[in-house]
Amino acid sequence: MDLFQCRPLDFLVKPLKYSEVSGSLETMKKRHIINKKIFVYSSNKTAKRIPVENIMYCISQNKQITMALHTGEHIQFRGKLSDTVKKLPDMTFIQIHKSYLINLNYISEYSADKIKMTDGTVLGISPSKKKEVKVKFMQYELL
Repeated sequence: MDLFQCRPLDFLVKPLKYSEVSGSLETMKKRHIINKKIFVYSSNKTAKRIPVENIMYCISQNKQITMALHTGEHIQFRGKLSDTVKKLPDMTFIQIHKSYLINLNYISEYSADKIKMTDGTVLGISPSKKKEVKVKFMQYELL
């Protein structure tokens, strides 16, 4: 049935009431936000999900992504960092190097050429990304 392929939210009866439409839109907005906060990846032909707020940083090497979580766990899966970037919210994540993607929530120290994460890992900022990282970090601090 085509109806359920588009994931209907509510069925509103005419005449429409503002409160019902508003409530449906709020529910849709919350669902959208929740869906954006989950990162889905494949490992061993299995789809796995982790909350975005648990991701500290990602390191890419030879088409292998190592994702460090705030729990100290490290997850590995095959993929490109450029694809991972697209799946994460740009409000809190920034690519600081062709091989590094970080969550701004987990920065403990920031300088012009490197970032220290809360787990003690130091990641270098590529010269071509320095200005972008500085602007993003300053914008993040204002939020």
